[in-house]
Amino acid sequence: MQEKYDIKTVHHNYDAMHACLDTNNPEAALLLIDRGMDFDAFLDWAKERVQVNPGETLDAVMEYWQTHKREQEWAREPKGPELGPTMAGV
Repeated sequence: MQEKYDIKTVHHNYDAMHACLDTNNPEAALLLIDRGMDFDAFLDWAKERVQVNPGETLDAVMEYWQTHKREQEWAREPKGPELGPTMAGV
């Protein structure tokens, strides 16, 4: 997806996320998340400043955000020691 959109992003440019949602452009919104935007922070920002229209685009971005957060949390979880081959039957 990054190749399709050669845009410079700032991870806290919430106006850009709002524009993506307002114009029903989920691909660009997901790109902003992939490049570091915190969608929860965007939603907090939006409550005070703009109208975020409900719909398929918002639903898709929210679903992607939830999956993205779970993956990030999983990646940060400490991993146990790797298990090597067992000596069973030796």
